[in-house]
Amino acid sequence: MRLAGFEGDTRAFADIGVRATAAIDAVTAATEGRPGATPTCPTSRRVHGRARKRAIGMVYAAHWIARYSRATLPAITQAVDELNAVHTSDQALRAGRTAWRRVQRAYTRFGSLAPVRFCSVVRDYVRADFHPPRAMRRATRLYGRAMGWDTTDIDARLAGAVERLIELGVPPADADAFDGEIDGVSDAE
Repeated sequence: MRLAGFEGDTRAFADIGVRATAAIDAVTAATEGRPGATPTCPTSRRVHGRARKRAIGMVYAAHWIARYSRATLPAITQAVDELNAVHTSDQALRAGRTAWRRVQRAYTRFGSLAPVRFCSVVRDYVRADFHPPRAMRRATRLYGRAMGWDTTDIDARLAGAVERLIELGVPPADADAFDGEIDGVSDAE
């Protein structure tokens, strides 16, 4: 068994991060809309009040998150599989690999929300006299889980792995790609 910390395995970790970030970047560029840009449906004009409009916005955002999660999951899964194939005793790199696994689990959960026709959900909401239908309740629960997802531990593990890759001689730009984040895109968008 070879240990990361040796040039080839360290480079493998960085290369996996570069490929995964490029794949996630491509999906992000191809993803239509943004979570806060709720489309207008024919029945939307019958929805009055901030709370009801916010509820509809959460449903759209939840489905956007689910769609994005399903689209990026193959790249994340491939990165996790490739990282699992690289044996290492370096604690920082192992922690980084664990962080990728946790992201994969979260995206799998987020992507489990079944796709719906958004305007149909809004129509059902209006027809039910603004009592949320099942599809809306499920989306609201997913939205709550996604917004409540604490990534502090994941961020710390990835930052530690990036620092360690740089210490082991990986160029900073390549090492920085290991965290899977796209430059210029924040979690707040």
